[in-house]
Amino acid sequence: MAAAIDTHIHGGSCGIEALHADGLYVDRDLELPVKRALIRAADHVVVVATSGKMNHLAIVHLMDFDAVDTLVTDSPLPPAIAKALARANVRVVTADQAGLNGHKPPP
Repeated sequence: MAAAIDTHIHGGSCGIEALHADGLYVDRDLELPVKRALIRAADHVVVVATSGKMNHLAIVHLMDFDAVDTLVTDSPLPPAIAKALARANVRVVTADQAGLNGHKPPP
C-alpha cells in the first residue's frame, strides 16, 4: 500500500459491488485500504456502474459520492441516487449520452 500512497494518478476507477443513495459499496474489505489510497491519489475518479448495482447494499462502504467526479451508467438513475449525486456535484453520463448505445467507442 505504500506504493499507492506515493502514487499520483491522472484518472482512476475501481470496481464496486453496489451503489446506494449514501455511497458506493464493495463486498469485502480485503482490498479496501488500497482502493481508497488509489482513489485519493487520482485527479479524476470515474465510477462505472450498471443499473443492476443501483439501490443495493454490500457489506463494506467504500466511499461517499464526494470522492467521485463522474458516474457512467447504462440507464437513468433512481431519484434518490440522482439527488445524492447532484448534491455531491458528480457528473452523470449514461451510455446513450456517451453515444455508445451498444456500439464500441471510436479508437
